[in-house]
Amino acid sequence: MRAGLQPFINEADPSTWQSLLAVIRREQYPPRSPLDNPIYQSGPDNPGRSLSLLWLQLQNYLQYFDWQWANSLRTTQPVFAWPRLPFTLLFTSLGIYGMQVIKRRDRGMFWLLLLLWLTTGLGLMIYINFKPGFSVGYDLFPDPNHHEVRERDYFYTVSYQIWGLFAGAGIAGLYQLIRREFRMPPRVAGGVLALALLPFVMNFKAASRAHGKDARLARDFAYDLLQSVEPYGILFTNGDNDTFPLWYLQEVEEIRQDVSVVNLSLGNTDWYVRQLRDNPVRSFVPEQAPWYAGVAPAQSPPALHTLTDQEIRNLQPQLLARGIRFVAGRVDHTYPENTPLYVKDILILRLIQENVGRRPIYFSLTAGSGSWLGLQSYMTQQGLALKVHAAQPPDSSRLGPGLAGFPPVDVPRTDSLVWNVYRYAELAEADTLVLEPTARNIATNLSIPLIALGQAYQLQGDAARSMKNFEFAYKLGPDPNLGQVIRALKARDTGAVFGDTARAPGR
Repeated sequence: MRAGLQPFINEADPSTWQSLLAVIRREQYPPRSPLDNPIYQSGPDNPGRSLSLLWLQLQNYLQYFDWQWANSLRTTQPVFAWPRLPFTLLFTSLGIYGMQVIKRRDRGMFWLLLLLWLTTGLGLMIYINFKPGFSVGYDLFPDPNHHEVRERDYFYTVSYQIWGLFAGAGIAGLYQLIRREFRMPPRVAGGVLALALLPFVMNFKAASRAHGKDARLARDFAYDLLQSVEPYGILFTNGDNDTFPLWYLQEVEEIRQDVSVVNLSLGNTDWYVRQLRDNPVRSFVPEQAPWYAGVAPAQSPPALHTLTDQEIRNLQPQLLARGIRFVAGRVDHTYPENTPLYVKDILILRLIQENVGRRPIYFSLTAGSGSWLGLQSYMTQQGLALKVHAAQPPDSSRLGPGLAGFPPVDVPRTDSLVWNVYRYAELAEADTLVLEPTARNIATNLSIPLIALGQAYQLQGDAARSMKNFEFAYKLGPDPNLGQVIRALKARDTGAVFGDTARAPGR
């Protein structure tokens, strides 16, 4: 019913029984069998699932099991931290004892729970066949693209809940054993029941999202990314991780709804391409971004694209049989024979082609160079986004050399954004070395524009501005190489003390 009302965010558009079944069957994802190597496309050329992959998947399951009992301890060490080990061993032992207690009392219930635990745990691990986990296996698979994009612990929730039932039965059985063997009164023996409170106490900090220096980090990162885009801009993002915070900000806080966010992980689906066409263009609110007031058009632009439903259905991934030349405004790029183009790639090119001179076009830094389709020579970095200059060339007087692998940086625009516009939660007062991995990744992304500015000012001979940007970048994303750069620069200034950090932009 909700899908039939065509809300702005309408993933998979399950407005008919057929489309609902397609969602349940996960037809939008490429097929993968339990025998495949999940890193590669399923098919005759797939090398198959190896023992090393199976071991990493088992390690992932055990890693998430370790999180269930005392995850507030050493949250920055996601894989088997020693402070958590006593609690993990305790509840493992209680679960094993609880299985025996249940088996003695009700064998049918024991076998039901055991099969449910195995099916939703190890069975699911074997069937789903995940890539190596987000935080494990980089010694065997160093390419981040060969890992899951986030931790997948939520897939095993039922399995861990069943083990919690086993552990609870173990605590109850231990209480009865103490009373029976040591003839203790209930009040004294009842102390053992307090073991059931340990996971609540030891997980409270990790489970709560309402506290901490990074509590608003995802929200502020989304704000910063949206504010990197000029009015009515198109912003290409990579997937769920960098898109959902943007959608939250647009749909809940109603900030920068004029920006059309294009999630490339959904760009291969026909329903999403239709929604991009059919969703209304929402107005730019000057009060939300007064620094763009002078560049905002007088009226809203037309729809993102004009593809018909039939044309959308006909979109298919292809391996180019011959080279093709893509022209859109001043963009002129040739894709050689045998270049693979997915539907999302065709969508990118179509949106650029239809919106030259109508809308500013950007790629999020988080989208990665694989989504640029070779167009980086037409881009400049503006804060956390890369602008495609399809209609007019950029003003070269504003540009500084980009970081390795990145386009040139628009120095005045980026400087204004990072020091006058962006928000950083409370990271200026936090130690990013003790952030959990996801928050640390966000903080590192926030440091990229600052590093680009530091390099640009260094090459311009502006040592003070260079140091200011490098130091704040190091505060957000402590990197040994950046630390060496700062030390080398400060060696020329004997009055400077390494370790001073630039203040965050005033708010």
